[in-house]
Amino acid sequence: MPRSTEAERELDTVARLQLALGRSSRLLRESATGGLTPTQLAVLGMLLREGPKQLTELAGLERINPTLLSRVVGRLEDDGLVRRTPQEQDRRAYLVSITAQGRSLAQAIRHDRCSALAERLSRLDPAQVNALFAALPSLEALADQLAADRKD
Repeated sequence: MPRSTEAERELDTVARLQLALGRSSRLLRESATGGLTPTQLAVLGMLLREGPKQLTELAGLERINPTLLSRVVGRLEDDGLVRRTPQEQDRRAYLVSITAQGRSLAQAIRHDRCSALAERLSRLDPAQVNALFAALPSLEALADQLAADRKD
């Protein structure tokens, strides 16, 4: 059997990283949803982090079809989690903002997910937890790069 090249071993390691990050993210997302869909949660989280956005801007940032986004925002609005306000300059355009109820729910979901992660981390060997914490700056830099590439 031929030996793997360094490039193949690196690619295998990258594949393991992608799988571990993807599985962890998916499983943590499932740990607390507040009864919202992943798309609804993404929109709520974006509004919490970024502040009010026009519907078209939000669609671009979340890479969601504007028609679908309009339905998602409508459902969030019906639930009292966001508010749509017509723009003064163009009454057809809406500014979407998170409500106090939406902020509270998003923060509760984040707390529940962080608690779930903390509980899982407590089951790991302390050296593994330290290694994960030491990798945080690199993982944050990776996330920033992925976000920057997404905007291009």
